[in-house]
Amino acid sequence: MSMYAENDGRFPDDAAVLVRYPLKGDDDRDNWPWLPGSILGQCPGPGPEWHVVIDGRGDLAEPDPDHPGEWLYPACFRTAEEIQLTTEDEWARRSTPSPTSEAR
Repeated sequence: MSMYAENDGRFPDDAAVLVRYPLKGDDDRDNWPWLPGSILGQCPGPGPEWHVVIDGRGDLAEPDPDHPGEWLYPACFRTAEEIQLTTEDEWARRSTPSPTSEAR
């Protein structure tokens, strides 16, 4: 059984998106930048939200303590107003390189 609801198609699972997400120390939601991410799934319940991973920003990744050499990326829940579908080219343009074990 999936933890996600049936997706209504506005933001399909695995879609490349831009999502409002705070960078360190920015508490003003109006200033949050649009960062590259991917849709994990649509959440059940009223007022649809989507679970989004910010996987286009290597500088936000942290080492996974349970799986050496693997990285954990932040995720968030956002409503449709805080998500934009994007092209692969735009997603890549806004991305930062993924970390490597040598970089940390």
